[in-house]
Amino acid sequence: MIKRIAESGFLTDDDIRAAIREGCDSMNAGGRRVLFIIPDHTRSMPMKSAFAAVCEALGPRAAKLDFLIALGTHPPLSEDQINRLLGITQEERTDRYGNVGVFNHDWKDPAALVEIGVFSDEEIAELSEDRLHERVPVTLNKRVLDYDLVC
Repeated sequence: MIKRIAESGFLTDDDIRAAIREGCDSMNAGGRRVLFIIPDHTRSMPMKSAFAAVCEALGPRAAKLDFLIALGTHPPLSEDQINRLLGITQEERTDRYGNVGVFNHDWKDPAALVEIGVFSDEEIAELSEDRLHERVPVTLNKRVLDYDLVC
C-alpha cells in the first residue's frame, strides 16, 4: 500500500485514509488510551484528511483517543485555529468529535512538564563532538504519561 502511494508521486484523500487505516489496524489499540502528537499550523501535512481518518479508524476501538498539538515554542492555538487545523467546524468538534480531546502543548508551564531523564555533560560533550559541556534535562509533556500508546 505505502509503496504504491510513494510510486504514484501524490496522495489522494482515499490513499491517506487507506494508509492510516492500515497503520491503525496494526497498532493493537483496542481498549487502549491513544494520544497522537500532531504538528501545529506552521507545518505542512494533510492534517484534515489524517485527523478524520485516525478518528474513523481508532475512535470506535480505542478507550480514549486524543491529540496533542506540538507547538514548539509557538503560541497556543485558539479553538477556531484548532478547528481550521483539523478541518472541522465547531459543531463537528462538539458532536462528531465530542469524545476526542485536542490539546495545545503547554511548553511554557513547568507544571505541565515532567523530567524523564538527563543527558550528562559527558554525554553531551560526546554527542556535540566536544563543543558543549553541560547537563541537559529531558522533559516531556506530562500528559503523555496518561496514555497506553503515544503516536
